[in-house]
Amino acid sequence: MRTRSERRYHRNRSIKRKGEIIQNTWGRNFDDLEPSRIGQLSKGKVHCSCGMCQQKSSKYLKHSDKKKIEKLNDRLENFISSEDY
Repeated sequence: MRTRSERRYHRNRSIKRKGEIIQNTWGRNFDDLEPSRIGQLSKGKVHCSCGMCQQKSSKYLKHSDKKKIEKLNDRLENFISSEDY
């Protein structure tokens, strides 16, 4: 069984990591958050339902999929423009 200090350590580590994500994504300083809001970062989810976070798990295409489609379109254009067609 974990001791309180272990749970506290992992909770603070999780809060720090998610605070860095907020700082890198939104440009907000982690130290400017209200003390009552910092505890919410210990919860499981890092994302929300905003447009930036939603793109990762919704109907939008991934970057790699867009590149594949672009590559296929280029190949199709080359095939159509060739004289053998």
